[in-house]
Amino acid sequence: MRVIAFALMATAVLALAYRPRRDPLPEFPRIMIWAWERPEKLDFIDPRQVGVAFLAGTVRVRGEVVTDRPRLQPLLVAPGTAMMAVVRVESEDPQPSAKIAVEHAILDATELQGVRALQIDYDAKASERNFYRGVIQDVR
Repeated sequence: MRVIAFALMATAVLALAYRPRRDPLPEFPRIMIWAWERPEKLDFIDPRQVGVAFLAGTVRVRGEVVTDRPRLQPLLVAPGTAMMAVVRVESEDPQPSAKIAVEHAILDATELQGVRALQIDYDAKASERNFYRGVIQDVR
């Protein structure tokens, strides 16, 4: 039991002590709240201390067919909140011909009011990694 407690304490100390050499998102607060697909009222947060990552939409790829479903639930945040749009990609045998439509659907999330960053959530299977790599390279 002591070994487990020590290991947990050491992990916590290392996690608190870790600071990357360069902040990858210097315009974002260190604390981010995650808002999935449900109504969220987050206007109580202090935008100098807390940002919001939210599901902006879901892109489904089935072969060559691409469908884009936007967020359907309301999200209320304080003015000036750092916002990160998250686009979920779900796929089944994505074809190269669908790549441009997927990229456009992902990039649409960057046009939402207040969005300063974009995250792509894609659980790509090994067979889909080349497709995903191409999407990431083009979107970047």
